[in-house]
This record gives sequence, structure tokens and C-alpha cells, in this order.
Amino acid sequence: MRAKLTIIIILIANATIVLSQNIPYAPSSIIKEIEFDWSTHISLAPGSDNWPITWADDNKQYTVWGDGGGFGGTNGLGRSSIGVARLEGNWDDFKAFNVWGGHNGENDHR
Repeated sequence: MRAKLTIIIILIANATIVLSQNIPYAPSSIIKEIEFDWSTHISLAPGSDNWPITWADDNKQYTVWGDGGGFGGTNGLGRSSIGVARLEGNWDDFKAFNVWGGHNGENDHR
């Protein structure tokens, strides 16, 4: 019981320290609020996360993702710890491909 109480006290003390720290810079005097229009949001790779993306000189976009099946996959279907994908086409009519890893990947990742 004493060990549990000690752990609880340490956790509360750490939370207090974190919450009492100051923000690293002053709040913006220009930006007061931000909102996102989620009506255009689509999800083509449920379970996959962290999608940094770059636009290459072949006019295609490439991205990496983690912990999922990539495009067309799920948390179980095609699940990989990391994968590479490619996007082709315009914003309103694009196609997505798993290049390495994920469900139906173009290259074997094992």
C-alpha cells in the first residue's frame, strides 16, 4: 500500500510541475482562433498515422506512414509498422498506392 501511495504522490507532483510551467512564447496578438472545415475530410487508411508528405519532380506526392495497413488497409489488413505510399492526380480525383508495406503494396516489405 505504501508503494502505491508513493507512486500516486510522485505522479501528482510531476503533473503539478508540468502544468505550472510557462508557455515558451506569448500568445499571438493576431491569431485569436482557428477552425477546421471537416466536411471535406476523408479517411482512406484507417489505423495508419503520421503522414509527412512531399511533392516530387515526377508530379506525384510521396508519403510515409506507420502502424496500419496504409491505403485500402486497416489495423489488421496489411498492417505494417512502417510503409511508403504514392498519390497521383488532382486533389479532387486522386489515386493512392502503397509502394512499400501495407495492403496490396507494390513491393514486398517482408
